[in-house]
Amino acid sequence: MRLAIDLDGVVVDWDGGFRRVWNATHPDHQIPLQSRTWESPFEDTGLSHTAFWKWIDDEEIYADLPAVPMSLRALDVLTAYDHEITFITNRHQRAERLTDRWLRERHVWHPVIHTADKTVHEADVYVDDNNDNLAAYVKAHPTKTIVRVVRPWNEPVTGTIAIEELFDLIGHYAIQ
Repeated sequence: MRLAIDLDGVVVDWDGGFRRVWNATHPDHQIPLQSRTWESPFEDTGLSHTAFWKWIDDEEIYADLPAVPMSLRALDVLTAYDHEITFITNRHQRAERLTDRWLRERHVWHPVIHTADKTVHEADVYVDDNNDNLAAYVKAHPTKTIVRVVRPWNEPVTGTIAIEELFDLIGHYAIQ
């Protein structure tokens, strides 16, 4: 089975990771350790979108983010069952080198597609935590399985199934 899996929020703890770096480098402006909405990173830091992403690039945040607990193990198990995994991320082109380094350091060898339109990749199952991406998948691929990883910043999307963590996919797809 072909699985298209988002990185940030699904495999990589982007939210918690950037927040720990922010708090370590901004002792006078501490922020909560978890987002509440999709806009929380900008609201909590007080930075514009442009300034926020510049800070992310300058700090090279993508290189040192933690994995979501058990996500790497889940990838190992899904791979052992011969599923074809491709990561689809909307990370900008400047982050490609750091993304590849992060994956290689963790011995993850699946291909990565960097694109704003994640629907262009054909898969049997799409896994994401962004409501806009999930809605786009449902519209573009109505006969495919669309999986929402439940996070504080997303809400149920009609046409998707919900899981708490990537590891929950194993019960659905390990034996298929």
